[in-house]
Formats: sequence, C-alpha cells, structure tokens
Amino acid sequence: YRALPPTRTSQAIPRQQLCITVNVTDDPQYTGGASVHPVFLGPPDKTLMFAHHHDDWSESVERQYYVQTYTVPPNSKRSLRWMNVVDSELKLWRKLIREQHPILQHFHDYLKSKTSVPVRAGGGEQIYQETRNTCKSYASNVERFMLAAMRSRRRFGETVSVDDAIFSREIVEEFFKRLVDKNVQLSVRWSFSKAILSFYKFLEMNMGSAAGPTRTIVIGQAKELAAHLVDRAKQEKKRQNTYTGTDGRMQAEMEHYCVVRTVVDSKKIHERIKSIMRNFEREGSVQRQDYNFVIR
Repeated sequence: YRALPPTRTSQAIPRQQLCITVNVTDDPQYTGGASVHPVFLGPPDKTLMFAHHHDDWSESVERQYYVQTYTVPPNSKRSLRWMNVVDSELKLWRKLIREQHPILQHFHDYLKSKTSVPVRAGGGEQIYQETRNTCKSYASNVERFMLAAMRSRRRFGETVSVDDAIFSREIVEEFFKRLVDKNVQLSVRWSFSKAILSFYKFLEMNMGSAAGPTRTIVIGQAKELAAHLVDRAKQEKKRQNTYTGTDGRMQAEMEHYCVVRTVVDSKKIHERIKSIMRNFEREGSVQRQDYNFVIR
C-alpha cells in the first residue's frame, strides 16, 4: 500500500456539494446552492502548485489527467534556455485536458466564439475562421494555471469545479512570483495574466445570481488582482521598450560622439604643445599659463 501524495489528500467532497459547471443552476447533481464547501474557504498549499513530481504517482490511475503538448527544442538558442529550466523545475507546459472539465470546455468555446468571424469559402458556404491565436493561447494558459491550482488544493485528479476556479485567486500572486523567479519571459507572463483575467471575467459573467455573495465577492477580487497583474506586465513592457528603443540608440550616439571628440581634442592639444615649444625655442622662456598646460 502506498500513501497518497500531498497533491491528492483533500477532504472528499460529496458530488452533490460540488458544482462542475460555471452556473450553479446548470449542474443537475449539485444541490449546494449558494453555499461553498469548507475545502475552498481554507488557504491552499502554495508550495504544491508546482509539485509535479507527484503527478505520476501511480501508473494505475483511472484516467490521464494532464497532457504536455509543447516540447522545448533540445538545441534552444541562449535566449530560450529559460524554457528548459522552467520545463525541468516547474513543468509549466503541462496542462489539464479540457474535455474532462466542463468549465474549461465552456471557457474554450466562449473564447472561440469571441475570436472567430464568418468568412465565405470558395463555394459560397459560410465557415468560421479564427482571427488570431487568442483562443488557443488563453485556453491553454488557463489549463496550465488550473493544474497548479488543483495541486495547491490537494485535488489533483478531480474534475475542476466552479469553486476550484473562483478560489484559485488564492494562488495567483504566488504563481506569478514563481514565474518571475525562474526568469520566464515577459511575453509569456503577460499572456498568462491576460488569459487568467479573461477567465475570471468569464466566470463572473456566467456564474449567475444563484452563486451567492461569497463567490461574487471573491471573483470580483480575483478579477481586480488579475487586472493589476496585466497592468504591471504592461508597464514592464513599456520600460523594456524605452530601454532598448531609446536608451540603446542614445548610447550608440554618445559613444560615437565621444570617439570623435577625443580625436578632435587630441589634435588641438598636439597643436598647442607644438606652438608653445616654438615660442620657447625662439624666446628662451615660457609663460606660466603655457607651462601649466604642458604639465597637465
């Protein structure tokens, strides 16, 4: 017999007290109404959010719980080596399988409807085409983030509930702190923050009035925190652009100016010394001002 790893040791929650849809009225098995199970009201264990070494605790698990669809190139450029560190230490590219979680599937479908436009195919029939990669990247980043949240709640292996999603707010700040500590590129952190903000907005918009005051308050706080993280990444991006776009150009111009000025000043000094020496040879004396110039 093997003891369960810490990422799977949450108190068992009866199915009727666990809502696995966004709106609590859409889950026919859920009878909890506006109440929130105590598991979600206590603090999560933030040390477990990247405890990926427990993910494959047993080969006899009932179902595969996560996938890793992205593989870091073995010969990455130096600028991308952080990806190998993040893959090794955090397994950031692992994500939940959305088809197993109605909330994540609903979020994906919502994004797809927001990022698609009707176009005419060659035969005249109307098809839908995504205008950008927002749907794919946001959905994937939320699935990665929620995997970390499920570990923190010690509910790894369980279906994501609306309360897993709403109360994931408790790990957001620490999640991003870890990304910064591991030198995850700003563009990736910014994408994560925008995806999570979009997810919280989606939850707030769809959970309905029957969700109750506790959920309403927490999702509002979660949205504010995510918006702050988006703004912070935006400001960091501006500082980077200022440094690379303006300071870099000014530095190059200043270096060029210093070289030219050094050459010009050197010629002037050389000519002045030659003039002083000619006067000395002709008159046999030198003025104090000229003497001090030569000595300096």
